Amino acid sequence: MTSPQTLLISLTLLSALARPVLMRGRPVPTAAPACVMAIGIFGLAAMPHIPALSRDFSAPLAIVLLVLWGHIAASFATAAVTGRLGRHVGLPVDRFAVGTWVAGTAVLARMIALALPDWKILAEVLAAADGALWLWFMALALSGYRAIVAAGGDHRANGLVLLTTVSTQSLVILAFGLFPGWPALKWIALPLVLLGYALYAFGATLILRRYRSQKGWRLADDWENPNCILHGAMSITGLAAVTSGALPFAVCYATWLYAAAMFLLVETAEIARLLQRRRLYGWRRGVGVYNVTQWSRNFTFGMFYAFTLAFAETFEAAALPPALAAAQGAVLAWGPYVVLGLLVAELALLAPAIGRRTGRTE
Repeated sequence: MTSPQTLLISLTLLSALARPVLMRGRPVPTAAPACVMAIGIFGLAAMPHIPALSRDFSAPLAIVLLVLWGHIAASFATAAVTGRLGRHVGLPVDRFAVGTWVAGTAVLARMIALALPDWKILAEVLAAADGALWLWFMALALSGYRAIVAAGGDHRANGLVLLTTVSTQSLVILAFGLFPGWPALKWIALPLVLLGYALYAFGATLILRRYRSQKGWRLADDWENPNCILHGAMSITGLAAVTSGALPFAVCYATWLYAAAMFLLVETAEIARLLQRRRLYGWRRGVGVYNVTQWSRNFTFGMFYAFTLAFAETFEAAALPPALAAAQGAVLAWGPYVVLGLLVAELALLAPAIGRRTGRTE
C-alpha cells in the first residue's frame, strides 16, 4: 500500500523532472489539461471494457495522469506567482479554455478514487480545490460572455465556450462518485445539471451566430478543433443527469438522441474538413500536425461512449426502437476501441511535437 504522503513526494519529484524533459521549462498552453481529460475518460470508461487492458493498468494510468497534471499545474502556478497568468486569460474566447483546468482536475480526482482507493484523501482534496477553481472560472467565463456578446459577430466564438457546461457537469459527476451517500447531493445536482443545459444553449447560440455572420469562411481553415465539444458537452450533461438521477428517463433519452445527432453532424463536418485540408495542404501540413486543442476530440468521443454506457446500464429495461437499440449496441461494442485508436493517433502526433520543443530531430 502506498500512502498519500509517498504519492505527494513522488508527484513533486516526477513533475519537477517532467518540466525540463518535456518542455524545457516553457509554459504550457491554456488548454493543456484537455489531455488529462481525454486520457482520463479513456481510463474511466473505455479501458475497463477492453479485455487486454481491463486489469492491472488502471493504477499506472492514474499515476501517469498525476504526473502529467502535476507538470501542467506547476506551469500554471509559476505563471500565477510571476504575474504572467494574464497570458492564459487575456483574450475573451481563451478564458473559456480555463474550463479544462476544472474538468481535467475532476477527471483526475475520479481516476484516483477508483484506481488508487488508498489515496482517496487526495481525490477529496482535489475535489474541494476544484470547486473553488470552478467558481473562479465561472467569473472568468461571465466576462468572456460579455466581451463576445458586445463584439457581435466579429468575435470568433468556438466550442471552447461550451467548457462552462463541461466543467459544471464534471463537478456533478465527481461529487456523486466521491460522496454517493450524501442526501443533499441530489438537491444540489438538479440546479447544476439544469445550469449546464442553459449554458450549452447559450454557448451553441454564440457559435452559430459566429458562423452565420462570418462571411466567406472555409471549412478547412475556419472550422476549429474545439467545435467537437458541441456533442461532447451534451454527452457529459446527459452523463451527469443519468449519474445523479436528477432528471427522468424522457429527458435523458432526449439528451442522448440530441448528443448522437450532433455527434453525427459534427463528425461528418470533421471528415469533410480533413479531406479539404489534405487536398489543400497535403497530409503532413494539413492533417499530421499536432495542436493541443485536438485532445478535445478524444475527450468528446470518450464522453459519448461513457454517456451511452451509463444510459444503457441505468435504463436497461427501456424499450427503445430497434434502430436506436442497434446504434447503442454498436457504440458499446466498438466505442472503447475507437477511443483507444484516437488516443494512440494523438500520441503519435504529440511525439514529434515534443521532439521539436526539446531540440531533438523528428
